[in-house]
Amino acid sequence: MGQFSASFWAPHLVLLLDQQKQLKNCLKHTTYNDAFLDRPHNSTLDYFTYGGSGFFFAPYGAYWKFMRKIVISELLNGKTLESLLPIRRDEMIRLLKVLSQSAKVGKSVELEGELIKMTNNVISRMLMSKWCSGEDDKAEDIREIITEIGELIGTDTSALTTEWALSELINHPNIMKKAVEEIDHVVGKNRLLQESDIPNLPYLQAIVKETLRLHPTVPMIQRISTKDCIVGGYDIPAKTTIFFNVWGHGRDPTNWENPLEFRPERFEGRKLDVRGQDFQLLPFGSGSRMCPGISLGLHVVHATLGSMIQCFEWKVGKEGNLTSVDMEEGIGITLPRANPLVCVPMARLHPIHPGCQFMTRSSR
Repeated sequence: MGQFSASFWAPHLVLLLDQQKQLKNCLKHTTYNDAFLDRPHNSTLDYFTYGGSGFFFAPYGAYWKFMRKIVISELLNGKTLESLLPIRRDEMIRLLKVLSQSAKVGKSVELEGELIKMTNNVISRMLMSKWCSGEDDKAEDIREIITEIGELIGTDTSALTTEWALSELINHPNIMKKAVEEIDHVVGKNRLLQESDIPNLPYLQAIVKETLRLHPTVPMIQRISTKDCIVGGYDIPAKTTIFFNVWGHGRDPTNWENPLEFRPERFEGRKLDVRGQDFQLLPFGSGSRMCPGISLGLHVVHATLGSMIQCFEWKVGKEGNLTSVDMEEGIGITLPRANPLVCVPMARLHPIHPGCQFMTRSSR
């Protein structure tokens, strides 16, 4: 088909899109955008999603619209995110305290578990604060909703992105050094990094974008057409599945210079959007079914990563004796690491004391 790679995976047609223009036609076309609002189901997907249950892979319809409306209007609007900032801040402090205790005794930390715990706590507490207003009898009633919305917002993807970013920084000490210097210059040495600092930390933002390019939260965009339509001049029948390899697109040498190199500088001075508007970089998908938790996720990732490198240096492995981080990827709907990142944190800024006094190496 020229612009597509087509095959039949019985009983339906499957299109493998290799051009961002064709994906844009499918997801953003004003006439046929509603034709690609469903996600396909298969045995692999059912295995990872417990039979395809849950909001994220739900068919386009009343339930999906209802849940999306709740999330966007009640939890993810700008006013609510601003009002619930203290919750995110509190959970960040909790994480830094855990890391600080490990640093005191030279104990290693499995970071994936701690990061997922933090992001899950953020979502749960935000929902409780918004809907329960401290009434314990309602907590049980919304447990299922918390699970559903946590899946939607992407608590695990925020944790995984932070884990991948820290892995890359540990393996690239010069980039780590530059990022820490930026934080020290902008934030100073007497307080912790805050979400309000993020707009003034362009290199930290570039690091997150570069991480999302190499390790996208949605490695494969999948859609299935609900009706006949035309894309790129071709007649596309209903029930056609389309795949777009976001992971491969981010490593394509026709789109990126030295694509396998972790180089945040490629984003400096560029206004490249990661929120689904610029099809060169689509870590959260695009169109009506893109991740609605982008703003929250980016806030959490930037603040968490920035605080972790502001407050700690990192040695790799349970004994802190490895020279680099293994970057092997795992298998899943998202893009996990094959092996959890285990590090020994070493305090450089104490996150518990109000003055955030720096500790010299001789005082450790």
